[in-house]
Amino acid sequence: MTKPSINPASETNQKLIEIIRRTKIDFRFLKEDIEFRQMICDAIMPDHDVLDVGESAREFYSRIAARSKMTLDINDFGDYPDVLGDICGDIDDSFDERFDHIVCLAILEHVYDPLAAVANLHRMTKPGGIVSAYVPYLFPYHGPKDLSFQDYYRFSKDGLSYLFRDFSDVTLYPIRGRYSTGGLIMFGRGWKRKLEKRLGKKINFFLDRFADDDQNVRQCSGFNIWAVK
Repeated sequence: MTKPSINPASETNQKLIEIIRRTKIDFRFLKEDIEFRQMICDAIMPDHDVLDVGESAREFYSRIAARSKMTLDINDFGDYPDVLGDICGDIDDSFDERFDHIVCLAILEHVYDPLAAVANLHRMTKPGGIVSAYVPYLFPYHGPKDLSFQDYYRFSKDGLSYLFRDFSDVTLYPIRGRYSTGGLIMFGRGWKRKLEKRLGKKINFFLDRFADDDQNVRQCSGFNIWAVK
């Protein structure tokens, strides 16, 4: 039996390789004390329309200076959110290409269908607009025992490249490198709340200097994401 001249599986893998290779990796958060939320605020212009999923900008939400800003959540807490909806479900057509900037930090690991969620983020973003996100990778489970919210997924650089494949330009920023991520896995909240809080990010920068960039991106605790539509 003659083998086909073109192997569909090989073609698919080649396309996946191309998606991964066009995704940029920026190591600045492994070497500089940068606040990603402030970076987001600095990128938002006064004439922008902004959506913050889960009000994930936290205390920086009040600092966002935009023409309009809205929050979205699946849960109704009375005065929050502005938009009640499921980021994985059907989002009203009125939100198509509505926002210049969407903030989605530490959300996608908690949703049951991140592929659908990112497709909705893409649909709601204006052409040339930005989705800024954070997701964990090598990071402890952090869902509550009562399952009031769930902790479903972890994301490698390859997975994120595919997840955000429909965006025209994607940059991933690894958070914590090989050795500081090991400390986080071993000591959990103690690493974050005691060591990092006491010594700052300098302890992570010092430890991760003993690994190269490739090791640090393969064994980081998570990624900040900057995706341009």
